[in-house]
Amino acid sequence: MSNHTPGPWSLDEIAKAALFTNNGEVFFQLKTRDTSYESSKANASLIAAAPDLLEALKAMNQAWMCNVEWHEWEESVKKAAAAIAKAEGRE
Repeated sequence: MSNHTPGPWSLDEIAKAALFTNNGEVFFQLKTRDTSYESSKANASLIAAAPDLLEALKAMNQAWMCNVEWHEWEESVKKAAAAIAKAEGRE
């Protein structure tokens, strides 16, 4: 079992640091050095999407392993697409 901070995570600010929050409380701060703003923003988006990506993979794995009905598989695929969009900063 993982002991990570439960999602949803959100990204509050990107400047010299990216602050990640859960219910308004900062739990992680990422500081980058010698990195462009675009790279920092992309890294921060990927980190913020981590709980969503994990949840989507678990849902898809469960759907695959349990041979669920089509609408359940379709929902897991939609969840994965949303998590990917968040990870890529397109949410």
